[in-house]
Amino acid sequence: MELNPIQTQTFTLNDDKGFMKKSANAQKEAAQDFEAMFIQSSLKDMRPKQDGGLFNDGLAVDIFYQFMDEAVAKEISHSQNNFGLADQLIKQNFE
Repeated sequence: MELNPIQTQTFTLNDDKGFMKKSANAQKEAAQDFEAMFIQSSLKDMRPKQDGGLFNDGLAVDIFYQFMDEAVAKEISHSQNNFGLADQLIKQNFE
Protein backbone atom coordinates (compact mmCIF):
# COMPACT_ATOMS: atom_id res chain seq x y z
CA MET A 1 0.00 0.00 0.00
CA GLU A 2 1.28 3.40 -0.86
CA LEU A 3 1.01 5.89 1.96
CA ASN A 4 1.87 9.46 1.13
CA PRO A 5 2.65 11.24 4.43
CA ILE A 6 2.05 14.67 2.93
CA GLN A 7 -1.34 13.70 1.53
CA THR A 8 -2.61 11.88 4.63
CA GLN A 9 -1.57 14.59 7.11
CA THR A 10 -4.24 17.14 6.22
CA PHE A 11 -5.53 18.69 9.43
CA THR A 12 -8.23 21.19 10.28
CA LEU A 13 -9.00 22.78 13.62
CA ASN A 14 -11.95 21.35 15.52
CA ASP A 15 -13.95 24.20 17.10
CA ASP A 16 -15.45 22.50 20.16
CA LYS A 17 -12.33 21.54 22.13
CA GLY A 18 -9.48 22.80 19.99
CA PHE A 19 -8.23 19.35 18.99
CA MET A 20 -6.76 18.74 15.57
CA LYS A 21 -8.85 16.50 13.33
CA LYS A 22 -8.10 15.03 9.95
CA SER A 23 -10.14 16.21 7.00
CA ALA A 24 -12.93 14.01 5.65
CA ASN A 25 -10.87 12.90 2.61
CA ALA A 26 -7.93 11.88 4.77
CA GLN A 27 -10.25 9.95 7.11
CA LYS A 28 -11.83 8.14 4.17
CA GLU A 29 -8.41 7.20 2.74
CA ALA A 30 -7.21 5.96 6.13
CA ALA A 31 -10.37 3.90 6.63
CA GLN A 32 -10.07 2.40 3.13
CA ASP A 33 -6.41 1.56 3.75
CA PHE A 34 -7.37 -0.17 7.01
CA GLU A 35 -10.09 -2.11 5.19
CA ALA A 36 -7.54 -3.10 2.51
CA MET A 37 -5.18 -4.42 5.20
CA PHE A 38 -8.03 -6.46 6.70
CA ILE A 39 -8.97 -7.88 3.28
CA GLN A 40 -5.32 -8.65 2.49
CA SER A 41 -4.97 -10.56 5.76
CA SER A 42 -8.17 -12.47 5.01
CA LEU A 43 -6.99 -13.37 1.51
CA LYS A 44 -3.69 -14.64 2.89
CA ASP A 45 -5.45 -16.79 5.47
CA MET A 46 -7.85 -18.25 2.88
CA ARG A 47 -5.07 -19.50 0.63
CA PRO A 48 -4.53 -23.23 1.16
CA LYS A 49 -1.16 -24.23 2.56
CA GLN A 50 0.53 -26.63 0.15
CA ASP A 51 3.88 -28.24 0.63
CA GLY A 52 5.94 -29.09 -2.40
CA GLY A 53 4.70 -28.81 -5.95
CA LEU A 54 6.05 -26.96 -8.91
CA PHE A 55 5.07 -23.37 -7.96
CA ASN A 56 4.54 -23.56 -4.20
CA ASP A 57 8.11 -23.28 -2.95
CA GLY A 58 10.32 -20.35 -2.25
CA LEU A 59 10.43 -16.76 -1.25
CA ALA A 60 9.62 -15.48 -4.74
CA VAL A 61 6.24 -17.20 -4.74
CA ASP A 62 5.46 -15.85 -1.25
CA ILE A 63 6.34 -12.32 -2.36
CA PHE A 64 4.22 -12.71 -5.50
CA TYR A 65 1.19 -13.79 -3.48
CA GLN A 66 1.76 -10.93 -1.03
CA PHE A 67 1.80 -8.35 -3.83
CA MET A 68 -1.20 -9.97 -5.50
CA ASP A 69 -3.19 -9.98 -2.25
CA GLU A 70 -2.29 -6.33 -1.67
CA ALA A 71 -3.43 -5.28 -5.15
CA VAL A 72 -6.68 -7.24 -4.95
CA ALA A 73 -7.42 -5.93 -1.44
CA LYS A 74 -6.83 -2.32 -2.48
CA GLU A 75 -9.13 -2.73 -5.49
CA ILE A 76 -11.87 -4.25 -3.32
CA SER A 77 -11.62 -1.59 -0.62
CA HIS A 78 -11.81 1.27 -3.15
CA SER A 79 -14.61 -0.28 -5.22
CA GLN A 80 -18.30 0.40 -4.87
CA ASN A 81 -18.95 -3.19 -3.69
CA ASN A 82 -16.48 -3.13 -0.81
CA PHE A 83 -16.87 -4.89 2.55
CA GLY A 84 -18.26 -1.75 4.19
CA LEU A 85 -15.70 -1.72 6.99
CA ALA A 86 -14.37 1.70 5.99
CA ASP A 87 -17.89 3.14 5.91
CA GLN A 88 -18.60 1.80 9.40
CA LEU A 89 -15.34 3.24 10.75
CA ILE A 90 -16.16 6.68 9.34
CA LYS A 91 -19.75 6.48 10.60
CA GLN A 92 -18.59 5.50 14.08
CA ASN A 93 -16.11 8.39 14.12
CA PHE A 94 -18.79 10.99 13.40
CA GLU A 95 -21.40 9.71 15.89
